[in-house]
Amino acid sequence: AQLRIELPAALGEDFQAYAGAFAADGVAGLDRALRGAGTRGPAWMAWTEALVEEGLRVQQDALAAPALGRLLEAMEADDYDRARILQLQAYAGVLRSRARAWLPAESYEVVSGDRLDRLGPKYREQRHPLRFGWVMEFNHKSSDRIRLGETLQIPLAPLRLLALRSKCVLALYAGDTPIHLYEVSFGKPGAETPTGTFTLVDFLKEPVDYGLNPPVPYGHPDHRLGTRWIGFEEDPA
Repeated sequence: AQLRIELPAALGEDFQAYAGAFAADGVAGLDRALRGAGTRGPAWMAWTEALVEEGLRVQQDALAAPALGRLLEAMEADDYDRARILQLQAYAGVLRSRARAWLPAESYEVVSGDRLDRLGPKYREQRHPLRFGWVMEFNHKSSDRIRLGETLQIPLAPLRLLALRSKCVLALYAGDTPIHLYEVSFGKPGAETPTGTFTLVDFLKEPVDYGLNPPVPYGHPDHRLGTRWIGFEEDPA
């Protein structure tokens, strides 16, 4: 209401322009103004975060979701510190909890013999990788049990991970939107985590260390891998 009475010119022309767009047409007008911006200065950063927050408040998730992706990208490019980037987790959590409202999905009716962890191969045949844990969360299921005739919503946006090595942050994306930010660690000097694009294949708990001869099971004093193992389809060497 205050913006409609007097725009804050003292904060600069860019800030004033975004304030005017928001005052005139709410989050939709602000979204158009931000998308049409030629530069990403401080006013753009502040109003993009405002778009995310206000978009979530009024349940305009379809506008807030891509704005969060653009905001994280800009924060990384401008070398924001780790703690500030992790503050975006709150927004990502809301979007993840309401994913069915803004992510593309299709209905699937459970047939005889189906199991939640076996739906993945059906969709991989259509070149659409599917993780049953994400299907559970997307459908707000507390267990992996499904029943004959039940209709599930299958999320169609591809999942990907973006590793921000210098920040020790791992971002999980659905399409172009981060839906989770994790605090992680990466390789130490001399054994750095490789850069590039990789396809994740194996997700193992308490893995066998096949790098030793003979292989060593989890819990053995010589075991080197820790509690989890993620295998790449590509050989990083």
